[in-house]
Order: sequence, then structure tokens, then C-alpha cells
Amino acid sequence: MSERKAVYKRLKTLQFLYFFSSGSATPFYSLYLRDIITYQDGSPAYPLIGLIISINGLMGLFSSPIAGYMADKLKLTGKLISLFAGITAIGAALMASLPLFKAAQIPLITLTAIGVFANIIMGLASRPIVPLIDTETMAALREDPDSGTHEFGNAKWFSSLGWATALIISGTILHFAPYLFLALATQSAAYLILSRIAIRGDRPAKPGPAPDLGILAKDRPFQLLVTFIIMISIATTSSYSFTSYIIEAAGGGYLLMGIILGLGTITEIPLYRKSSKLLKRYGNIPVISIGVSILALKLIAFVLIMPLGIPVLLFFIQLLHGIGYSLYSAGTVHLIDLLSHHSLKATYQSLYQFSWAAGSFLGSLFAGFVVGIGGSPLLMGLDAMIMIVAIGFAFFIMKPRIKTAIAER
Repeated sequence: MSERKAVYKRLKTLQFLYFFSSGSATPFYSLYLRDIITYQDGSPAYPLIGLIISINGLMGLFSSPIAGYMADKLKLTGKLISLFAGITAIGAALMASLPLFKAAQIPLITLTAIGVFANIIMGLASRPIVPLIDTETMAALREDPDSGTHEFGNAKWFSSLGWATALIISGTILHFAPYLFLALATQSAAYLILSRIAIRGDRPAKPGPAPDLGILAKDRPFQLLVTFIIMISIATTSSYSFTSYIIEAAGGGYLLMGIILGLGTITEIPLYRKSSKLLKRYGNIPVISIGVSILALKLIAFVLIMPLGIPVLLFFIQLLHGIGYSLYSAGTVHLIDLLSHHSLKATYQSLYQFSWAAGSFLGSLFAGFVVGIGGSPLLMGLDAMIMIVAIGFAFFIMKPRIKTAIAER
């Protein structure tokens, strides 16, 4: 196997393993905590559930930019990924142990504190992993004379495969053994495997200028893009976290949840693989906006279909998620690479995760509040409205300035 093929194989494996690790449990978090974080009368403490989930995103605000700068300065991306994956495995194991603490009848405030602590660990460690993998992928594509960064989707589609595989496996396990802590245990084990594989394969560092963080303070177009990403993250993460509630309300069980949420990502694969041609033909902002429009359409369809009580219909609606998210993701990661300074590639990609983590934190708090008042259908409708506002922001405010900035660089 040639050196270049070996590099691509490793990067695709990392994409697969990270999203397998994350996908094996993340969509079940809200259901998992609903049966553990409860008031004395047995009803779910939704504000506390939202707090626990939100902490994961909040921690990413701190760790992602620092990790990105460390990767740019030290050139030890693989070792950083390995370290962060190993720490995340510890946090997931602690989350999986929450039923034991519940059985010991410890106070709700203490149980919540344990959940918060576990998510502090997971948020600090897991959030930087994706931008580090994406930075490595972009660097390999940039050095390949037969390719280019617009070919990013040809590696990224392995993330979709990993997510789908994980959810189908988790859904099947939970169907036969309906103990949600098993999904968290699977997640912990998968992160350990990722840690073992990531430590190998760091490429020799190439000399270059020292990272200059002052560039970021002056980068107005990128700051606008960060604002847009936060808006999309609020709507996407909050709605996805409670999609399991929609499936359950329509009459679906754990197996169907795994199938719907897992196979719903399959549509990402052809779109990621075709994203290069789409980006060349239509440009980043139009492709991103079309993706977000499809995500908003999915949420509206959920609200309309759920009362029918036919859960299998939700499978076909969830296919829209894969189409929309792949267009948004491929367009955004490529756009960040175009905007980023050559000495700050990992830092810029990590600030994407910073923005996503900020939206995830706000979205989780928002979701916990809204679901407690009006249920998951109200949340889906409000999230769709946020996405529509974000599309207007992208076209009328962000697009002109980014177009000018790319032309100047």
C-alpha cells in the first residue's frame, strides 16, 4: 500500500470510529436521563436533564480552541486525538454508571452533579476530536496533487457510515435488552478503540510560520460564519436530542429508533461523495443554505406526521436529515478551510467546533425549557424557525462579505 493510501485509510478509519463512538449513545441521552433524573413523584426533571446535556457543549467552548492551537503549534494531532478519546471513554463509563447511583437512592442534586461532572469530562475531551480529524483530512487533501480540499466529502462519508452502524447496533441491543446504560457502555468501549488507533500515524511536522492569533480578531467574515454556525447548532442539536421523543410518541420502540436515526444518515453518503461537484458548481453558501432548508423541512414534517401514530413514516422523513446535514457540513468545513490562515488551519476548524459547542449548550438549555412547557413538537417547530432566520442571515449578511474575503485571499 502506498504512503498516501495508508494516510487516507487511517483518516477514514478515524472518521468512522469517532462517529461510531458518538452515535452509539448520543441520540439516547435524553431518554436515558429521563428515567434517572426525576423528581420525588417520579416525573422527569427536564430542566436538570437539559442542564446535564448542555454542559457537554459548554465544555467544548473551552477545550476546542485550545486543542486547535496546540495542534497548530505542536503538530501532534494524532496523539491529541488519542488522549482526548481515552478521557472521553472515562466520562462515558461514568455516565453509564448513573443507574447504580440511582439505585443507591442518592439525592437528586447529587445525581445531577455526577451527570454534570461526567459531561464536563466528555465535553472537554470529545469536542476537539472532530476538528482535529477534519484538519488532518484537509491537510492530506491539500498535499495530494491529484486531489484538493473540495474532495473532503469523499473521506467524510465514513463518518456517516460509522454513525449509522452504531445506531443500528445500539438499537438492536436495546431491543433485546432494554437497558439504556448498555448504549453508554458501548460508547465508552468504542472511544477506547479510537484512542488506541489514533495514537499511531502522526506525520512528520513541516516547518512553517508560528500561529498568530491576532489574525482571528480581525477576521470579520469568519466571525459572521461563527454566528451562523451557532444558530444552526442551536436548532440542530436541540431537535436531534429529542427526536427519540417524537419516535416514542408515534409508537416506536428502541429498535425502530436505532433504525430511523441510524439509517437516516445513509443519505449523507452519496451527498458527501458528490459534494465536490456541487460546491464547484453552486458555491459554498448556496449549498449550505439548501442543506439547512432541508433540515428545517424535516422538522416541520415531524410535527405534522407525529400525530398520525405511524412511526415508520418518520423513517422516510429522517432521510431528509442525512441529505440536509451532509450539504451543510461539507460546505461549511470547506468554507472554513478557504477562509483560514495557513498557520491556523487546526485553530479555525476547532473554532467551528467551538461555535457548534456554543450552540449545543444554548440549544440544550432551550430544549429542556421548551419540552417542559409544550413538548417536543413545539421544540421542532421553533427550531425550524431558527433555521429559516439563519438562511436569511447567510444570504443577505454573510455571503457578500465572505465572497469578498475569499477573493482577496
